[in-house]
Amino acid sequence: MISRAPSLSSFVSRTLESRDYALDALRGLAIVGMILVNGAPPTDSIYAPLVHSPWHGWTLADTIFPLFLFVVGVSIALTVKRPAGESGAPSVYWKIIRRTVLLFAIDVALLNFPYYEIRKLQLTGVLTHIGVCYLVVALIYLRTSWRAQLAMIPAIWLVHWALLGFLDVPGFGAGNLTPEGNASRYVDQMLLGPHSHSFYGEIETSGVLLIFSSVTTTMIGLLTGSWLRSGRSISTKIAGMFAAGFALLVLGNVWDGVLPVSKPLWTPSYVALTAGISLQVFAAAYWIIEYCGYRSWAKPLQVAGVNALTFYVLAAAVQRVLVYSRIAGPDGATVRLRNFAYEQLILPWAPGKPGALLYALVYLLVCFAFIAVLYRKKIFIKL
Repeated sequence: MISRAPSLSSFVSRTLESRDYALDALRGLAIVGMILVNGAPPTDSIYAPLVHSPWHGWTLADTIFPLFLFVVGVSIALTVKRPAGESGAPSVYWKIIRRTVLLFAIDVALLNFPYYEIRKLQLTGVLTHIGVCYLVVALIYLRTSWRAQLAMIPAIWLVHWALLGFLDVPGFGAGNLTPEGNASRYVDQMLLGPHSHSFYGEIETSGVLLIFSSVTTTMIGLLTGSWLRSGRSISTKIAGMFAAGFALLVLGNVWDGVLPVSKPLWTPSYVALTAGISLQVFAAAYWIIEYCGYRSWAKPLQVAGVNALTFYVLAAAVQRVLVYSRIAGPDGATVRLRNFAYEQLILPWAPGKPGALLYALVYLLVCFAFIAVLYRKKIFIKL
C-alpha cells in the first residue's frame, strides 16, 4: 500500500505542504477527545465532562463529535477542487464516492467485529456518520453557491424540527421527545429495520434523522472554510468567526427553551450550540497559531490531526480487542481483557475517577505512539 517511488499510492502522502496547521491541530483535538471519551474503562466512576449527557442537555463530551464534523466541512472547502470542465468532473466525484464507501466499509467491519451476523449488522457508526456528511456536503459544495448553502441550513433545521414535533409515532403521538417515543427512533425502525439498535432497547447514536440534521454541522464548517479562502485579512477572518460563533451560541441557548439541546436527537438547537462552540475554538486556534505564530504547543495535536482517521480506526480496533478478548482473572475465571487491565493494573494504584481517567489516558497514549511513528516516517494515510 505504501510506495517509495515518486508516484505514491493514492492512499498515502509523504508531504505536509499546503496543509493548514491550525485546521490539522483542531482535527487532532477532536480525534483525541473522541478517543479519550470512548476509551473510558467499565465503570460509572468517571469525571462528568467526559460522560455524554444521558438525554437532554450537554457536557464537554457532547461537543467533540460535532467539532470533528465541523472540521470535515472546513476541509471540504479547502481541499475539494471544483472541476475546471466536464472532463475533470468524473475523477472529482469518484474520489468523493470512493472515500465514502471506504469509510462505510471500515465502519461496518469495526462495529461488528468479531461477530458478523448479516441480519443484525450495525450499519450506522461514527465513520458512516462522517462519510454520509462528507458525501452530501461535498456534493452540495460542488453544485451550489455559498448563498444557497447558507439558505439550506435553516431549511434543514425547520424540517427536522417539524418531523420531531409533528410526526405521529404509534403509541406515543406527535411531539414526544422521550427516549422511547421520539420520531427519530421511529424513523430508524422504519428505515433500518433489524439493523437499528432501537429494536434492542438502545438509542441509535447515528440514525437517519441525526445524520440528516448533522449535515448542517458540516455545512457550517464548509461556509467557514469558504470564509477562510476569501481575500480578507486574517484579522477580519478571525473576527468574523468569533462573531458567527457567538451568534450561534446565543441561538442555541435561546432555542433550547422550546426545543431541548440533545445529542441523542441531534436537535437543531444542539447543532447551533455546538457549531458556535466549534467556531469559537477554531477562531481561537487560528488566532494563536496563524496570527500570533505560536505553533509549538499544538505539535502533538497536529501529529494526531494529519492521521486522524487512522488514529481513530486504530483506537477503535484496540477497543474491540480489549472488549472481546478474555484472560484468566485472579480467581481463575475468564474476564474481559479490558476489565482485567483496569481492575488489576490501574485500580489498585488509582481508585475512583482518577483511575478511570488514567486508564483512558494510557489507552490514548498507546495508540498515539503508533501515530507518532507514522508522523516521524512521514507516512500520512488518507482515503
